[in-house]
Amino acid sequence: MRPARRLLLVLAAVLATTGCADQLTPAAALVDGERITEATVERELEHLRDDPQYQTGLAQVGEEFRGEERRRLLTILVQVSLVRRELERRDQPVTEQDVDQMVDRLALQYGGRERLMELAAEQKLDRARFRELVRRQAAVEKLQRVLTADVQPEATQVQAAYEERQAIYQQARLSRITVGEREEATRIVERVEGGASFETLARQAENGEDLGWVDLRTVDEATRTEIEGVPDGGVAGPVQTGSGFHVYQVHERRTAPLEDVRAEILDQLLVEQRQQALGRFLRERGSRSRIVVNPKYGRFDPERFAIVPNDPELPE
Repeated sequence: MRPARRLLLVLAAVLATTGCADQLTPAAALVDGERITEATVERELEHLRDDPQYQTGLAQVGEEFRGEERRRLLTILVQVSLVRRELERRDQPVTEQDVDQMVDRLALQYGGRERLMELAAEQKLDRARFRELVRRQAAVEKLQRVLTADVQPEATQVQAAYEERQAIYQQARLSRITVGEREEATRIVERVEGGASFETLARQAENGEDLGWVDLRTVDEATRTEIEGVPDGGVAGPVQTGSGFHVYQVHERRTAPLEDVRAEILDQLLVEQRQQALGRFLRERGSRSRIVVNPKYGRFDPERFAIVPNDPELPE
């Protein structure tokens, strides 16, 4: 999915119900008496109509797919209602600073604040609506942090995660020569394969360097493919880039030491634990809350925390 579409799905997924006029329209659901209107659900569906994945699903499945999307969106709206009210109960409101920090994070993800706002405009999100959507996402993450304030991954969990993910943490010790023409890079490859010293050629080259240990996740796909395709001591390339043609010597490989990736693993485990805590909260609160769904959308299944079809399903 393209980044522009991912932005829409991230933000539209956390739209809360607002608007006085909506109070006069039929309810799609009631959450402890709080209305989620049909108009709200339809507005969210409208934002997806131009998405290629939505169009493909609609073309392949038809109106049944539209019904599935309505149930998915309504499930999200129920979740957001519970999250918002829990933060209010804990006196942990989402502040403008929280919203600004979330916007900054999205800007980093999507290529800067200017590009972020361009994507929002392409998806017909004006500034006020965009910030309101971001506010709802910030609420979800804030409750995750509140629920896990006293949670810290244990050393055994970090070690287990490291052992499970060693294939991800691959590094290679590399040297590189960069030249301007493919033919020159090809000659370097041929000379090294013929017995010439890459180290000597690198010293003689204008742009030869020892890169040391390189995390293979940080290099582009073409370079990574070339490096993975040669044995230790072998030569990889030429690889074309904006700065010329690169030729690499792969000296040796290793799995990154645990200390090099410990902080990353801790972050990943915290994200997982926060998601699990939010899931537990939603299931527990969903089972205790009075959630009434308009039968035209389906029914609420507290075990799955989802709006599911009626049985037999009523017409959409």
